[in-house]
Amino acid sequence: MKVQGDSLVHHSPFLPSEMTLQKTIEEIKKSPTLNYQNVKPGEEVHVKETATLDELTKDADIIAQIIPSHFVHENKYTTLAEVKVLEQYKGKLTSDTKLFLPSSVKLDEEYIVYLQEKGNITIVASKSGSLINKNNSEQWNEAKTLIDKMNN
Repeated sequence: MKVQGDSLVHHSPFLPSEMTLQKTIEEIKKSPTLNYQNVKPGEEVHVKETATLDELTKDADIIAQIIPSHFVHENKYTTLAEVKVLEQYKGKLTSDTKLFLPSSVKLDEEYIVYLQEKGNITIVASKSGSLINKNNSEQWNEAKTLIDKMNN
């Protein structure tokens, strides 16, 4: 998609063939599903390199059991995923939240995820260890034990 003069040139079957730039801007403004994130220029988000499960359990703003259902965008470092929330242990995560997860995440597999809220974005609490796959039974059981202790 590109802007050429006052027209929007694209090859998408989902958009009308005759779209002006102004009409496109108006449609975007009227969109009921438009999300706006006010990230201040120069604002940086720092994520710990690694953390223990105990540290993650204490420090995370949100801990939830999820299943990634759709990948919105992927690169070699992260995946923006739509997730189904199965259970919430700490904080609140809605199923319409899109999460930036490590690129190792797989669709339709169950995970416990440790998240932090930084300003108006939700990110993993550490670069390594914030996503536990249910297939890793040793880590999964340790995480569930720590979560149970936290909630009792």
